[in-house]
Amino acid sequence: SCVFLFAAAASVFFEKELINQVVMEGKSVLLSCEVSNANVPVTWKKDNKVVEEGERCVIRKKGPTHTLEIHKLLLEDAGEYCCISRGKKTELCNVVAEEGGTLSLCCELSKPGVFVQWRKNRLPIRASRKYDINQDGGLLQLHIKEVKPEDSGTYTCQAGETPVFNDITSHELSSELPPFFKKDLQSVEAEEGGSVSLSCQVSKPGLSVQWKKNKLPLRGGKKYQIRQDGCLQELLIEELKYEDSGSYTCQAGAAETTASVTVKGVGPQR
Repeated sequence: SCVFLFAAAASVFFEKELINQVVMEGKSVLLSCEVSNANVPVTWKKDNKVVEEGERCVIRKKGPTHTLEIHKLLLEDAGEYCCISRGKKTELCNVVAEEGGTLSLCCELSKPGVFVQWRKNRLPIRASRKYDINQDGGLLQLHIKEVKPEDSGTYTCQAGETPVFNDITSHELSSELPPFFKKDLQSVEAEEGGSVSLSCQVSKPGLSVQWKKNKLPLRGGKKYQIRQDGCLQELLIEELKYEDSGSYTCQAGAAETTASVTVKGVGPQR
């Protein structure tokens, strides 16, 4: 099976970067940069400390353009100024992949040609027989082949090599499918005094199932023999009576299959 996930996770990058400047003491300076996404917030820092807006520091935003203006410059204003855009974190929905199948994870960049690194549980993924990595313009795809339980984990697509390119999309991958029935129960008819067998197949061995008659749980005993052999589930009803007629259900998790048993023979007037 193949599950596709698409997320318009716009990678943030700087269209116009800051430039170094030399300014006389007492004058003003204007630092300006432009980001690719006008809706993404930025943080101004000086020597790794956040710059707070005040009487001498004015921070403005107009569309994708961000400016920091410093008035009445002092000697202590000299330093390294940074405009940092971390973008928004877009979370993809959790997905479930069938064991043995192939799963495709996809995300889309706002600009082609940006360096991208796929990771599993924070460790880099390289293209191999297990992982097929494709890029078509801004569309990125990671194909995970022959999915196994050990492939479960958090998968991340990180665009960019610096904090500027810090848009990340990730999600959980689980290789365990919820229980389902590969073969359903079949309705049967039987003679009074005889026996009848109801059988079905679940998706994997070792699953816990519950047998019910007319929605009421059944317990194994002399009347009802409950058997399990790998994926095969069986309910054997002995010494049939008319009142054994009804609706029988085998339930595994949220999945269930139902069939009717009709007992023929002498019984109460219908």
